[in-house]
Amino acid sequence: VAVRPDFLGGHAAITRLLFQKNKLAEAEAQIGKMKAFAANHPQTKFLEAQLAFQKKDFKLARSHLQHVLKSSPNNALGLQLAGAVELELGSTLEAEAYLSKAVQLAPDLPLARRLLVSTYLRASNTAKALAALTPGLSREAVDPELLSLAGEVYLQSGDAKTAEQYFAKAIKQD
Repeated sequence: VAVRPDFLGGHAAITRLLFQKNKLAEAEAQIGKMKAFAANHPQTKFLEAQLAFQKKDFKLARSHLQHVLKSSPNNALGLQLAGAVELELGSTLEAEAYLSKAVQLAPDLPLARRLLVSTYLRASNTAKALAALTPGLSREAVDPELLSLAGEVYLQSGDAKTAEQYFAKAIKQD
């Protein structure tokens, strides 16, 4: 970005690193630089949505994501974030639609799968939660958070023994 100040990919990479370090003010400044030359680019809007989400301004995040998904409707990360936003706003039907599409497009996206299962649990639909959960549990390396969520699903469905097994696996792996 020092050589090419309009290098969007470089600015985006810097912004993602700042997010990882939880340096939101610096990330916001970096996004400001991107907006100077690519204000309406989907990548800029996605990072603005991510910043708004981290600042818990879910309505602003939703607004930015609508722009992202209008231009890139099959953007799995955009769909994942849109699902997370809708879940935070209490719109479980919209969250389910976004997250199920994200999982369909990118089955290895662990956060989207966990959020989808959580959405089904909030709606007390343990059958759908179990169906969404199962493919993630068949992977070689299973995320401990997904194992814990599996325990919750089985507990809600009345299978305390299986729930206990998944909680134990989650604790061991964590």
